Amino acid sequence: MAQGIGAGFNASEEREAGCLLAEMAAGLRALRADGLAATEAATVGFNKIEMRAAGYTPEEIGEVLSGQRVQDGVTASQARGLGYTPDEIRAAGYPDPELAKAASEVKDEGQSAREAYDLGYRPAELLKAGYSQAEVRAVLSELKTEGLSATDANARGWSLAELRKAGYNLQQIGALLRGLKEDDGSGTGMKVDEAY
Repeated sequence: MAQGIGAGFNASEEREAGCLLAEMAAGLRALRADGLAATEAATVGFNKIEMRAAGYTPEEIGEVLSGQRVQDGVTASQARGLGYTPDEIRAAGYPDPELAKAASEVKDEGQSAREAYDLGYRPAELLKAGYSQAEVRAVLSELKTEGLSATDANARGWSLAELRKAGYNLQQIGALLRGLKEDDGSGTGMKVDEAY
């Protein structure tokens, strides 16, 4: 497949010739190892499913969506309809209100707060989408029961106060606090002095 692309065929032609997802992903992984960016992969016809299978990150796929956002005016709701994940939509730079609107569409379709969370929506987006505080808090309780660490929960948008309410103990929260540094760029959005 990678040889076909190198010979001038595009991904759509490879797909039409009968290449399966596993073959497309393997070929794309080889091209990625040679430095092919997600935006370039999209230009030669690879889709987001093939890019995910080849190991491109949500941030890399978000760059593709960002181009569609600027060039074609694709909204977050439209991106969701096109099959982009919330992490990819977030990475494309959509503002919080647009992500919340996309999450509210998920709610309107009858999906639970847990199902919306499993799709990739964060707690604040779930609340803005109209899920109740109790529904969102229940998601964290379920995740804790399933073994989600305080550090991982915080990385996915749960605040320290929410972690305490969900029953994380001092040792678990302490592990999170030990990982925080003043302006460490960790993406937690929290400084050590804000944790107390």
